[in-house]
Amino acid sequence: MTLPVTATGGATIVLTSSTSSGYATASITGGASVSVTAPTTGATAGLAFSQDRNAPTGSDNKFTGGDTQNIVGAIYFPNQNVTYAGGAATGGATCTQLIAYTLKFSGNSTFNSNCGAAGTSTIGTTSNQLVE
Repeated sequence: MTLPVTATGGATIVLTSSTSSGYATASITGGASVSVTAPTTGATAGLAFSQDRNAPTGSDNKFTGGDTQNIVGAIYFPNQNVTYAGGAATGGATCTQLIAYTLKFSGNSTFNSNCGAAGTSTIGTTSNQLVE
């Protein structure tokens, strides 16, 4: 069963573990309706999704929801793999930033990087950059 997820007005979805093993991962696939807007102030300002920094490397996370995926803020998975795909409206929000151990893009993924009002900082001076 696929349920819509709406977290607007300043919410961070944190994926972690209560036992230091079996860390949660994200799997947003076609047909899922997701709208997440990160808080603009506070400890998690700018973070829409955040994976626990203690999560081990190697796990896979999927943001492949297509045009039903609208994420304003950063997707932060410093030790995990992220696959990002979708149609023309994916990332149609004012700001979507990706931070991950590895990134795999497919489809017609698009991003807007007008991030000043989203609680994050704009990366560089061009619209898209790969930072290593």
